[in-house]
Amino acid sequence: MNKNSDENSNENSNENSEISGEDPFSVADTENPDQELTEKISESEQSQEDSPLLPEKEEKKEKPIKCCLCYDKMNTGFKKIQIKPIPFFISITIFVVILLIPVLKEHPEAHRCLAILLFVASLWATETLPLFVTALLVPIPVVWLRVLLDDNKKPLDGEQASPQITYRFFDPVVMLFLGGFCIAQALHKYHLSEKLASIILRKAGTNPKKILFLTMMLGLFLSMWISNVASTVVCISVLLPLIRNNIPDGDPFQRALLIGIAYSNNLGGMTTPIASPQNAIAVKVANQISSRTQQIGFLRWTGIALPTAFLVTLACYFLILKFYRTKLKAIQQVKYVSEPLTYQHWVIIITTAITVILWCVNGFIDKTIGDLGITAIIPVIVFFGTGILSKEDFGKLSWPILLLMGGGLALGYAVQQSDLLHLIANGISDIVGDSWLIFIISAFSVLMVFASTFINSTVAAAIVLPIVGQIGYSNNHMKAMLVLVDLMTSGGHCLPFSSFPNAATFAVANDKGKQYLRTKDYLIVGVSVTILSYISMTFISYNIAMSFKY
Repeated sequence: MNKNSDENSNENSNENSEISGEDPFSVADTENPDQELTEKISESEQSQEDSPLLPEKEEKKEKPIKCCLCYDKMNTGFKKIQIKPIPFFISITIFVVILLIPVLKEHPEAHRCLAILLFVASLWATETLPLFVTALLVPIPVVWLRVLLDDNKKPLDGEQASPQITYRFFDPVVMLFLGGFCIAQALHKYHLSEKLASIILRKAGTNPKKILFLTMMLGLFLSMWISNVASTVVCISVLLPLIRNNIPDGDPFQRALLIGIAYSNNLGGMTTPIASPQNAIAVKVANQISSRTQQIGFLRWTGIALPTAFLVTLACYFLILKFYRTKLKAIQQVKYVSEPLTYQHWVIIITTAITVILWCVNGFIDKTIGDLGITAIIPVIVFFGTGILSKEDFGKLSWPILLLMGGGLALGYAVQQSDLLHLIANGISDIVGDSWLIFIISAFSVLMVFASTFINSTVAAAIVLPIVGQIGYSNNHMKAMLVLVDLMTSGGHCLPFSSFPNAATFAVANDKGKQYLRTKDYLIVGVSVTILSYISMTFISYNIAMSFKY
């Protein structure tokens, strides 16, 4: 009995230490580990001498080596294998079959890249491996299969390709996420998020449905005028105290709020020409092709996009209520934190305000201050340099999410550099180039949904929209085609890494470090949003664009 109780207590202590993120087998917290170990050995020897039931000489069984990376609490020596064998076998089969089928004979690099894309996509969709592990897997087949091309369309060897693909894990987009995570960490640590939540949510009341509706409308409105990076950071900061402290852990409404933040901010990115970088690319392509004779107006873009964005956000609201049904009738409001503002509070407020403002105006001064990711370094330096955030806080940042984003960017870069996306866009152009306008828009919309799911939306827009613009210019509907196809880049984010709002909400975890959302949440809601966006674009935005003679 004593032995069993000791094992149970050890198991509980190991489990608690795993939850807290500490090594369950560390003795660093013991005041004198050597003395404690000596005392336990002497006690064990004394008990053996006193017990007449024990044999004089008992063979000592070797215990498995306790390593925090591979040892499990059941004392089997290994943790439960996390690979899902059937999905993994299916993914491998897809990879091999695509490699063997001559899909793109004249473009072997694009053919191999297609196999890699489908292989990695299936691993991510099924969560066969932890998502960040799959992300780290991306550079290996890209380099070994010589997928990347140089400027002369010749494949790069392993030595040349390695730095190009691994650089994506430190891309400015990754730095953008790092800065956003640091801001969220500082706001939470010094209870500024609670202050903000208590002020903003005061008028939302206690009704869960009303809170979700106002949250999604806030995300939609903010992302119309400022970068959805900044709007997502604001929304998460406002809702995080409510999600963690005022909603029972495990209640579906926690996930409902986070998925609502993600897709309302995604959809807000389609509403104005300044709402997202891909919108600015569409405007730029129109100016370049027509020599500024066919410019896309701000108000007309908004008139085409806003009805779709609003209606799809509203439909998404009802879908979330259906998918994440909660039994909560009322949610207690976040209590106002009345502590006075200190030096640390003011540093956080001023630094965050400067960063958000620079994010908002980046499109006008990007030639001076550079990418959004460069601006995102400011809070990292200020918060850790002044001691507002510590080394321990740095370790608590969502590094698996940053690796996931790096893997997504690496995969997108491979698709871009192998000419796979360009070949697909040209293939669609050859097939539907002389068809009805709605068919052309539909075909390229499907491509943009695919591209914005697996590739950076800005990169996808930079490759596909010039082709769309040329086709539209030849049939006198360039502006309509550019706007409508571009709308689908904001309506097709079906994976956690597909956009900043998706990845930022995916990174949110409870106090024990367990994430609220899974890949299936984004697949279920994302596919629904994509279908609704396409239907609304086809029947509403298309007719509005035609009425504007676009």
